[in-house]
Amino acid sequence: MVTLRDLAQACGCSVTSASRALKDHPSISKRLREKVHQVALDMGYIPNAIAGSMRTGITNTIAVIMQDTMNPYYSIVTNTIEKHAAARGFNTIIITTRYEPEREMEAVNVALRKKVDGVLLFPIQQDANALDLLERSGTPFVLVGRTFDDRVHDCVLPDDRQGVYLTTKHLLEQGRRRLMMINSFRFISSSRMREDGFRAALAEYGLKAGDGDVHYIGTDKGMCAEVIRSVFTGGCPYDAVCCYNDVLAYEAYYELKLLGWKVPEDVALTGVDDLHAYLTFPVRATSAGYDIRGLGTRAVELLLSRLGAAQQGAGPGQRQLVVMNQYLVVGETT
Repeated sequence: MVTLRDLAQACGCSVTSASRALKDHPSISKRLREKVHQVALDMGYIPNAIAGSMRTGITNTIAVIMQDTMNPYYSIVTNTIEKHAAARGFNTIIITTRYEPEREMEAVNVALRKKVDGVLLFPIQQDANALDLLERSGTPFVLVGRTFDDRVHDCVLPDDRQGVYLTTKHLLEQGRRRLMMINSFRFISSSRMREDGFRAALAEYGLKAGDGDVHYIGTDKGMCAEVIRSVFTGGCPYDAVCCYNDVLAYEAYYELKLLGWKVPEDVALTGVDDLHAYLTFPVRATSAGYDIRGLGTRAVELLLSRLGAAQQGAGPGQRQLVVMNQYLVVGETT
């Protein structure tokens, strides 16, 4: 392996001068800086980032701890995070939790052992152990997509209540009156807020979701299809289905088709995320859209502002809750 001393000898300068030249330090002449960079490239010299981070305490690395790379939403937002962080000079490591609290704790431990400068956490919310660990470590972190009712943390998330309120109201304005909702886990804040939006829109029309009108499921493929089969086999008790997100809406669409029901003639469908704005699907679902890429960018910027404050020895300051506006996107499923 080529060392800094080897590079300095090849350039005919001191180790200190070679090191400063690589950092484009103004005390080094432009001619020597250009020579050191070129020789380093020719020799295949790789700076020792670990040694550098030990001296400065800064690794220029952030961790993104999220649930599932199979979900297009997470792929879109983490891709944005990685690109924006790179543009700001930071590397990104991505660790998945698969909705398992034990893996979430291990993911935080891995991030801390790697001495990352900060963490973007998409929390599972079955417990707050990961938050407790991050708080004890003193590592700056920002929550993405979900918030805790009894805790105050930096957080960037969409206006979940507004989104499903808009899609539900759209269905009601079309004359749909027999609505059901396929929701996600009860313990996550986005699920609760989206159900609040669903119920609020129904209430404006003098309607109320009864027992069995809201279904709570996990994220594994086939769970939504199972609900659709159990409800719509042999009859069509609902004329509209509000889904927690577009992934569930597309699964519901496919299963309704297999059962012989027409969408939207027999059953209308809505989702959240407007994935069609980022990926092309054969059918564009009616959905609550928002700037997913903007959410990722805002999360990175908020985290980097906290890192800058921490490096300057400033206190945490007032925590920020950034809420992304949602809007109705009318597609082919209503």
